[in-house]
Amino acid sequence: MTYIYRSISKKYFLRQVSVALAVIVLSTSWGCGRDSGRRAAVRPVAVRTVRPVTMDMGSRLSYMGTVRSRKEYKVIAQAQGTVLGLSFDEGEEVSAGDTLARISAPELDAVVERLRAERDYWCRRYEADQRLATAGAVPQEQMEAGKRACLSARASLAEARARQEKTVARSPVDGEVLKWFVEPGQIAMPGQAILLLGGGDLEVQVEVIEEDLQRGIAVATKTEVKTGTGARFHSDVSEVAPVNSGRARTFSVRLPVPEDRAQSLRRGTSVNVDFVLRTSEDVLALPLDAVAGRD
Repeated sequence: MTYIYRSISKKYFLRQVSVALAVIVLSTSWGCGRDSGRRAAVRPVAVRTVRPVTMDMGSRLSYMGTVRSRKEYKVIAQAQGTVLGLSFDEGEEVSAGDTLARISAPELDAVVERLRAERDYWCRRYEADQRLATAGAVPQEQMEAGKRACLSARASLAEARARQEKTVARSPVDGEVLKWFVEPGQIAMPGQAILLLGGGDLEVQVEVIEEDLQRGIAVATKTEVKTGTGARFHSDVSEVAPVNSGRARTFSVRLPVPEDRAQSLRRGTSVNVDFVLRTSEDVLALPLDAVAGRD
């Protein structure tokens, strides 16, 4: 049953009841005057009564919100090449360090092989020079040159291997694959986004008009959230965007989802959000159907 959110004093309530009784008496008298010539049968009228109750009430603003990740990460390609198979589908959970995608870069692989061969050659020569130097058969300048060549070849190979490692895209955090921006076989360029990853913590984002912010929606405002399955939970507003956005020029309001509720919610689903602006305790409440207004 729907109740009206209004506190009514006992004196005011009795006065309204008295007025209603007076109206009923006048109506009965007028009807009796018209039918004074004949005695009409009185038909009983059924009246449903409801006892006023005392309860806690508040002023609320209702909106639709969307469940999303509190933090989102764009995984960027760091090497040029062809995207190979994608390790996870959209909506699948991933752990930090998991391989998300691989990029084939044959030119880089060839560079690594060439530098590995050069390292092996120069380092073997340096080792041979060291053995000859013990017998005094190699001058010191040649020993120093061989050492520099070996160290330079090792550094070049390490640099190429580091670039080769970037052909493997790994997950930076535990989360969920939200959207792929590439397909297998597509050419990826350095700096290109290849997928969007959502962190494990969830929040509800609500687009609120400016007028309702002025009515009292702010950081720490209490809310009641209802999911599509009928489940409810409470949360407080954690952030209000400083500027508006979109064609409707609304402000993004965010509230965290408790950890014990996160497992039952999917990112992208809609929920009902009630912002509780004011609350009153122990107020006299009447059913909305029992209240009539005039002028």
